[in-house]
Amino acid sequence: MAHTRDSGKKATIVVAGDLSIDWFEVSRAPQAPSGGGAASFQNWMSFHHVRRFAKPGGAWLLADFVRAAGGDTAVVHSLSAKHIERIPATELIQAFITLDRFPYSSAKKDEKNWIYRIKSSSGFDGPQDGRPSALPFPGAPARADMIVIDDAGNGFRDHKELWPEALKKPGKPVVVVKMNRPLAAGALFEEVRSRHRERLVIVINADDLRQEGIKISRRLSWERTAKEFVWQMASNPRLLPLSSCVNLVVRFGLEGAILYSRFHGKVESWLFYDPKIGEDGFGEVYPGEMIGCGSAFVAGIVGRLARGGLEGIKESVIHGLAAARRLWQQGFRSEATALDYPDLEVFKPLEPNDNPLAMIQVPKPTAAEPADPDFWCILDDLSRADLESIAYNFVLKGRDPLLDQVPCGQFRFLKAYDRSEIESFRSIKNLINEYLANADITRPLSISVFGTPGSGKSFGVNEVAESVAPGRLKKIEFNLSQFNSIEELVAAFHKVRDIALGGKIPMVFFDEFDSDFKGKLGWLKYFLAPMQDGVFSDGQTVHPIGRAIFVFAGGTCCTYEEFCCRGQDPDFRAAKGPDFISRLRGYVDIKGPNPVDGEERLFLIRRAQVLRFQLEKNARQIFDGGGNCRIDPGVLRAMIKVPRYRHGIRSMVAVIEMSLLSGRQTFEQAALTSPKQLELHVDAEMFSRLVVRDVLLGSARELLARAIHEKYRLDNRDKRSPDDPSMQPWDELLEEVKESNRQQADHIPRKLKAVGCDFAPVVRSKPKPLKFSDREIEVMAEIEHDRWVAEKFLQGFSFGPRDVHRKTSPYLVAWEDLTEEIKDFDRQAVSEIPELLASAGFEIYRLKTK
Repeated sequence: MAHTRDSGKKATIVVAGDLSIDWFEVSRAPQAPSGGGAASFQNWMSFHHVRRFAKPGGAWLLADFVRAAGGDTAVVHSLSAKHIERIPATELIQAFITLDRFPYSSAKKDEKNWIYRIKSSSGFDGPQDGRPSALPFPGAPARADMIVIDDAGNGFRDHKELWPEALKKPGKPVVVVKMNRPLAAGALFEEVRSRHRERLVIVINADDLRQEGIKISRRLSWERTAKEFVWQMASNPRLLPLSSCVNLVVRFGLEGAILYSRFHGKVESWLFYDPKIGEDGFGEVYPGEMIGCGSAFVAGIVGRLARGGLEGIKESVIHGLAAARRLWQQGFRSEATALDYPDLEVFKPLEPNDNPLAMIQVPKPTAAEPADPDFWCILDDLSRADLESIAYNFVLKGRDPLLDQVPCGQFRFLKAYDRSEIESFRSIKNLINEYLANADITRPLSISVFGTPGSGKSFGVNEVAESVAPGRLKKIEFNLSQFNSIEELVAAFHKVRDIALGGKIPMVFFDEFDSDFKGKLGWLKYFLAPMQDGVFSDGQTVHPIGRAIFVFAGGTCCTYEEFCCRGQDPDFRAAKGPDFISRLRGYVDIKGPNPVDGEERLFLIRRAQVLRFQLEKNARQIFDGGGNCRIDPGVLRAMIKVPRYRHGIRSMVAVIEMSLLSGRQTFEQAALTSPKQLELHVDAEMFSRLVVRDVLLGSARELLARAIHEKYRLDNRDKRSPDDPSMQPWDELLEEVKESNRQQADHIPRKLKAVGCDFAPVVRSKPKPLKFSDREIEVMAEIEHDRWVAEKFLQGFSFGPRDVHRKTSPYLVAWEDLTEEIKDFDRQAVSEIPELLASAGFEIYRLKTK
């Protein structure tokens, strides 16, 4: 099984391990006699109905799933599960689970599409004498292609007499162990690690790692979770037994997994993740819970390995996640009178469009400390080629194929693709979730939010809060820069208290909380008691505020770090700044639509999101029936690439609202307002030049062509004869040679794109110099040669001695067949593109994020 199994032979699979009996309880409402059924109505029917079902659990359930996953490619051997309802808890572990009806999903269309999932678990009962939760396995084959073990840590691992013979006999089966806590412990682990090391697959749950004290973040970002995991595996001596395994698969809920593989001393880690849902987010979309997802995950892996061997381990992880997700989605099939697990549909092969999961290799740790020194970002890894194209596609179509693979934090109508923003928003979401779930906390939850004016601070936090508790919160906002007295703040607290007394939880935005009041940061000290004790004073009377969420939005500082950096300032300490910070429980830095610094490129994606959202909101008529935005390419380019919006998102909205779009089906260049009006919100000259960039380049065509020719004459004055037709002054040049220079100028944008570059007009400054790498020059030189060859063939040239008049050339050959001397002509030409464009008022910049 180390290699792909012969296609005509069925795999022999043995499944064993800890067993359990799962008792499911379903409650039904009382009935009342009606119509003709009254005669058969019995008194007990008028009381609450309870129906119980016993189902095989543990290794029994895993074996059933493996049969379904293996289909007709495998023969599965396992213990039979007969009359399990007669087995007492003194012999085998029994679980007690309550089911209920849940909507299939949280989508409105599914609100009446009821299925059964788990409502709660009552606990377990089992042998009190240390008896293992397993039974002897007589008749199991002594040889197997695969052995699958459900090691739940309930005794099977330490009783060799219960292990299948195939595990103890010589042979080369693939061994898959579904392992629970305590991890990497017991005789079974030592047996499989020593005897079957090269063909071993260990499958564990990330929560078991966390419960054993391994620090791996949860619900923040896939990047952070993955980097912390690989760092722990490389650095934590407690994980040495697991890190030495050839194949370790760690499941992160239903949303992701990591494959940690070690072959010939080389370690690779692969992250499999749902880009649209973070860890533990599946249950928010599909309410309730479901038992057996871990077994379905392992069965999906086993079914794929049975078909393709260990070479297909990556694909098997994807199949396992898909199976576990389908099991949760489908719940228990049929009505309560015929309760059962879903059918084989759970393990059906993946269709091309049936897999929302993405896969990426996790960078190896680069230092002992910290776990993620380079702040790995999947968006950077996947989008190095051209963030601009991704941004344009998002505005035009609402999506981009590459962006579909990037982790996205969605909080109601807010989407975030920037890892730092995702982590901040999810931290706030986790805080609000915990606060709302713990009714014992009576003081307000205090968080802060920072960003430039117009960055969307209020919108961002509001969307996060509404995604947690839709309808439970009531937003109220106060701008402290407009308050002139303490009495106004006290009145604001009374309004907050009234909302709390009305049964809702107020979400209070204190905008510009860091503004001056009787000195620098004068408002801070008046929030200390409300934040710490949940009370405020009105004269001699102290009032409780009640449960509330305080959101402090910065007005003078753009980041939390900038606010905290005042810590050594005497004025900051006098204003009780450190005391205020100590009462905060979280913060968010909102980046907004402008670049954070001169190197940042991810702002293009943030702009595209805002632009698409605002166009849908304010100019819905420019979208066709398929959701495609009808916007002029020049307008789109200017909206995405203008250096800065003076007032952030407010300026983006203003440019849209100032345009003549009413009754128009397309956002045309003519719809834009005058440059003087644009100047209120952007650099109007740069914006206008970006709109007509291609026209500007076209108008500079003749200038560029002349410059190309003159540069050619200068570079080749010692290599070509003065009588050579290509060395004549521009005005004396043959028209076809002039046109060749023009076409070379026209081709510049394509060559720049090929090496991840683009160009933009320059206003009121000199173009920034850019030097191409040797690799970039080689790529563009070959493209230029191919362009020239195509041009010559269209002009009727053929291969032969160099003769312009007879239209023959010895250079009409493939790039690799040219001499280095001839190649240098093209290399020289493309290396001078930055200088040529600068002469026409353009500068080149790189599209890559790194």
